[in-house]
Amino acid sequence: MSAVLWRFLNSSHSGSTRKKSFANETDLLRNHHSELRNKTMIPTIEHDLMISGPNLDTCARHVNSFFKTTQLVHYDSVKIDRNRSICGTHPLFQEYLDMAVSKNHKILAELLGELKEEGCSELKDILVLPQGFKSKLLHTISHLLDGFFGIDSRFFDINEVSHWITKKRLLQIQETPESCWLLRVTAQFSYGRGFENRGV
Repeated sequence: MSAVLWRFLNSSHSGSTRKKSFANETDLLRNHHSELRNKTMIPTIEHDLMISGPNLDTCARHVNSFFKTTQLVHYDSVKIDRNRSICGTHPLFQEYLDMAVSKNHKILAELLGELKEEGCSELKDILVLPQGFKSKLLHTISHLLDGFFGIDSRFFDINEVSHWITKKRLLQIQETPESCWLLRVTAQFSYGRGFENRGV
């Protein structure tokens, strides 16, 4: 029995006063649940997504479609930050792109460092890697290397299905920069719906 209901049933107030008291308690409980939901939201996750398209609006539609169909992550909220999205013709495009890709290198290095700290420092150690935290680290590392988009993907090329700049993309940036876009996306999902949880 909830504390709110217990206080209501054991109250010495009259019927009308008791109803008012219960209503107030209900409001307090509703507000508490609302605050709890806000507190249990995972902090905003940012992705920089490379995509080909004639303009920002078209690319934004493709990005939204990507998030509706991607297999590993289902966010509750996905927003495209147009103020921090940039076209290949912009003078700061290369700088933004380099920064985005470097974030992938950084997180990959961190994951490899954690795996090494857990005792997996050589390839042969994988043969006896126990299922659990260590195997999850290796799993996430493999996704970053193999082109599977996840919450750890700081930069991702949707067209090339890659966490890195491919030769094909590099050539496109050089020859038709106006068709290359880097979109900043901010996303959130409720607490408990983490990496590879398909919304079940």
